[in-house]
Amino acid sequence: GAAAARDAVAAAVPLDWHLPADESTWARFPDGLPAGLPAGTVVRAETTTGLTTDASLDFLAIPPHSRLWASVAAISDYGAVRTVRLLFYRLQLAGGAVYPIRAVADALAAVPALTRVSAGGTIVAATPKGPPPKRPMLLDASARLRVRLLDPVDVAEPAAWWRAGPGLWLRTRVRDGRRLFEVSHVIAGRSADAAGLKPGDLLDAVDGRASGRLDFEQALDRLYGPPGSALTVSVLRGGRSARVTLTRGVAVSKDGTAVPLPLPFAVR
Repeated sequence: GAAAARDAVAAAVPLDWHLPADESTWARFPDGLPAGLPAGTVVRAETTTGLTTDASLDFLAIPPHSRLWASVAAISDYGAVRTVRLLFYRLQLAGGAVYPIRAVADALAAVPALTRVSAGGTIVAATPKGPPPKRPMLLDASARLRVRLLDPVDVAEPAAWWRAGPGLWLRTRVRDGRRLFEVSHVIAGRSADAAGLKPGDLLDAVDGRASGRLDFEQALDRLYGPPGSALTVSVLRGGRSARVTLTRGVAVSKDGTAVPLPLPFAVR
């Protein structure tokens, strides 16, 4: 009996997924990142876009709204220029566990023209002209910071935690002042491909919500959900909207048969 138990444990599939170093996800500081924080101060951010397990886009390894903790490793203020270097050390997955990490900033978006990230991960910002505000900010809540893992991370979560997608990716497009979402990538053999979606298609609704009421991050978030669940997108074709139903987390054969995709850890 003891030998049989050991064999069963040895044969069990581990519920984890290995994220290699250099993977990145985008994050923001909900209350902004104040300037002049002393070294050692802890700040919190949240991820804004999901990080998929691999190029198949099938499952999320780091979902949106996951929390990140960072410590101020170094700071300087030269009057005209302020700098801060953050070391991210903790990750709490949305709906999941907390993991120790080691990560740094490596890019910025939606920031003033004179704000940059150095090659070493230091945020460099020009001091605004005029009277100093009561609470000077290095980054406001709209800024997006790309966070890059320096070490690999093993994500260990139960099967029910994993969120799946229909096999496509989006980007924002504005037409006649109206925000739409362009299909930028479609994975062969997935639900979106079987439904006839192509790169370049424009969506004016995602999962029942009009594109004008969603930002890019919200649209991507709505693509992912429980494996096997359905969502609808509205595609603009010939000047009209056509609703298309997609299924998350399935592979679709040429005869239309849908087969559930194995969870990421099950294929190793």
